[in-house]
Order: sequence, then structure tokens, then C-alpha cells
Amino acid sequence: MQAGQRVQLDVELSESAAAEEWVVGGPGQGYVERATDGQLYLYTTAPGAITLQLRVIAQNGTVTERSVAVQVNDD
Repeated sequence: MQAGQRVQLDVELSESAAAEEWVVGGPGQGYVERATDGQLYLYTTAPGAITLQLRVIAQNGTVTERSVAVQVNDD
């Protein structure tokens, strides 16, 4: 993946999900945003390792977290 690239995120949440929180950590930089087409995208803005984490909070308060490591190369 190259810095400056937009990558579609394919995530399926159950209907009981009350909230979702995206965290982009590590020396690489980027952010997650829902585009006008309704899809979620990771926008990479600087090279380096990124840990992309999704935290989902269900309506009953249960929290589930998943993460993936991504290497972003210089453009």
C-alpha cells in the first residue's frame, strides 16, 4: 500500500452494534472516513507501519475489538 492511497474497508456489523470507533496508530499516518458513497475507507497520509483497530460497542455494552497491521510505503 502506498501513502496517499484510499483503501475500501469491508466490515459487516451485526444490527446490535450501537457504536463503532476506528483508531489508526503507529508511526504511519491515516484516517478512516465514510465517503459519500456510504462505504468506509482508510486514507493513508504518511508512510510507516499502521495498526488499524476497530472497536465496536453493542447496545448491551459489550465491547469487541479487532486490529490489523498495515505497512504503508512512501509514494
